[in-house]
Amino acid sequence: MAAEGLGREQPLNNQVAQDFIWRSHCEQETRVAKSYDLRYGFLRGPISKFAQDDLDEIIDKNRPDWRTMVQKPKNEHQNSFLNKILPSPQPVPQTTSGMIGWRCSNSDYWLERYGPYTKGKCDIYRQLKWPRNSNL
Repeated sequence: MAAEGLGREQPLNNQVAQDFIWRSHCEQETRVAKSYDLRYGFLRGPISKFAQDDLDEIIDKNRPDWRTMVQKPKNEHQNSFLNKILPSPQPVPQTTSGMIGWRCSNSDYWLERYGPYTKGKCDIYRQLKWPRNSNL
């Protein structure tokens, strides 16, 4: 038959054929796992183990240390308007939670990081390349 020449024993649209394909994939995976150490076992371990002869050629002795090339981060940029916030001239209103008028000294919890009038640079219309008059 012509199907034997292509290497197919059964049609591909039934469960028996799909099970046969799955079984053959599992057998092939097991066979490859057994032969992996024979073929690629030398790659296991540190690079100095299997590239000892070429290690002097690989490593450049004149290259400066990477720690000297990395710039240390500067102080975290603080927005100028956040530094100008003064204490409230009026007392905090009495509430049950006491959170009205609360200001946090930790900058991680500030809601306005980029200023009160900052707008986003992108929107959904521009990302999807839709005209402005279309409705979502």
